Amino acid sequence: MQDPVRYIVVDANVLSAALLPKSTGSRQLAKRARILLQAVTKARWPSLVLYTPAICVVEALATFDKYRYCTWHGDLKRKPERQITDRRYRSAQKNLKDALESLRLHRIQHDPRHALAAGLVSPINAFFEHCGAGDGAQDPARRRPMSATDCLIAGTAILLHHQHGPGRVVLATGDKRLSDVIGKAKDITPREAGELGLQFPASRIGLKDGWSTNVYPECVNLIQAKEAELRRAFFGWPLPRRPCAPAGQLAPDQREKLIQLWRDVKRDYDLGGEDSLPYTRALDDLRTRFAVQCGCYLSNAQIYKTLQDLRKAGKRPGQGKAGARASCQEPSLFEQPRRGTAR
Repeated sequence: MQDPVRYIVVDANVLSAALLPKSTGSRQLAKRARILLQAVTKARWPSLVLYTPAICVVEALATFDKYRYCTWHGDLKRKPERQITDRRYRSAQKNLKDALESLRLHRIQHDPRHALAAGLVSPINAFFEHCGAGDGAQDPARRRPMSATDCLIAGTAILLHHQHGPGRVVLATGDKRLSDVIGKAKDITPREAGELGLQFPASRIGLKDGWSTNVYPECVNLIQAKEAELRRAFFGWPLPRRPCAPAGQLAPDQREKLIQLWRDVKRDYDLGGEDSLPYTRALDDLRTRFAVQCGCYLSNAQIYKTLQDLRKAGKRPGQGKAGARASCQEPSLFEQPRRGTAR
């Protein structure tokens, strides 16, 4: 049983919010973006690999410049208190540079195929006025097409999705229009795709099966996403924020914590026994929760084996005779629910 890895394409607004919280008016975006970046750059969480298009690096650096120097226009003209100090400016630049040079954040250099892949998004962006539910959905000023740069970012994520395979790539953004357009792209019909000429760019970038709604990766709006969406996208949420050492033999308190977390996951995912656990996303979520709570990395195989061993033992670790008698009177943690009883 090999632990899965997910490849996360980070938009410029996520980079900027994580490294310079003043660049966004959304505390939600700043908090979540920081958790995501720190999980990989500081905690070195092995379940996620971060990518960012080269244009996003340029945009992030330009955002740092804006909040340091651009007092004559935009946010700083309206709210001068949002200007950052030189120290904070240099710190944001250094943190971005360190993340790139350490290869904790992989920069994707653009090539002609990314521009072609943008053609799988740009016509949809231009044709549909579609705006999904959420803050600002009914605001006419916000119902406008996204920029060519955003289409290029989406095209870069599409090509990475094509390279790594279905279900392995997620585009993380704080841009509502971008997430709306990707969501709309997943719902258009073959007839609409034909009218928008989407087969041509699909064939040019080498999609052997041509265009389909499966060419688009999952896209998560870090501002609007509910925690269940974040858990699904990132194998759990919140993510570890400190390095997690590989777990060896579990101490009794760690096994107790694993049991407690398994009970929570079992409820959240409406699972029966642990036999079905390897075939669900719940196992990845359990792995993340254990790392956050205990500060160590327990592989999916270790988790499953530990739960199996506990079931075979028939009692919780650390129980004496009194605990063993109690376990005979109370339903087992792993017992399948009987018909007619609530889970």
